[in-house]
Amino acid sequence: MVEDGKNDDAARVLTIALDTLLIVDRAISIPLVEVTDQLRAADDDVKKKKKNAEAGKELAAASTALQRAQALGHVDDKAAKEFQKQIDDLDRKVKGNESTGSLFSRLRNSVSSVFKKQSETSTGMPGGKAP
Repeated sequence: MVEDGKNDDAARVLTIALDTLLIVDRAISIPLVEVTDQLRAADDDVKKKKKNAEAGKELAAASTALQRAQALGHVDDKAAKEFQKQIDDLDRKVKGNESTGSLFSRLRNSVSSVFKKQSETSTGMPGGKAP
C-alpha cells in the first residue's frame, strides 16, 4: 500500500493489526514438565520389555521432580501426596513385573490437570484463554 501511495490506508491496516495483538505471560512449572517427561520415558521403558530397571530410575527422577515442584509451590501438598502415591504404586508394579495397565496415562493426566489449573490462574480465564 505504501508503494502505491496509500499511506492512510496502510496506517489504518497497521493500526488494526496492532490492536489485535495480545500478549499473555504464563509461567510453566519446569519440575512438573520434568515429571511428565520422566513418566513418559518410564512408560516407554516398560513397553520395551526388560527395561524395568531403567523405568525405575525414571520413576525415581519423576519423584524428585515432584518434590521440587512441591517445594516451589507449583503443586499443593494434597495433590503432591496423591501423585507420589501413584508413582510409588507404579514403581512397585514395575519392580514386580506386574501389569501397569493405564496407570501411567492416568498419572500423566493428573499432572496435566495441574497444568490446566495453573493456566486458568495465570490468565484468570477458563482454559487459560485470554479475552
